[in-house]
Amino acid sequence: ADTMVSVRQTPTDVYVTEWGAGGRKGAPSKELMASVADLFHLKVPLVPLYETWSKADPKCELLAVGYPGLRVMRQDPVECLFSFICSSNNNIARITLMIERISEK
Repeated sequence: ADTMVSVRQTPTDVYVTEWGAGGRKGAPSKELMASVADLFHLKVPLVPLYETWSKADPKCELLAVGYPGLRVMRQDPVECLFSFICSSNNNIARITLMIERISEK
């Protein structure tokens, strides 16, 4: 696609910016905001998740402190699997190209 979306979360808000070939596209649509909220589970409170993850693995507590706002993305399982397979021993540019080629077929 010819669009990129950047997302920034502060303690009180989530900022979404849509970018195209000509630069910033303006205010994001309600549909885009809903998609971002769904993808990043923005309606799910983080503190209970961090507590659960930290009990399961002490490293998660370090991640929660070091990367506030860390979330698990809601991604299509097949897309996730193919992205993981393609990521083995590859750089980001090559992974992106492979995923784009797979999605075209």
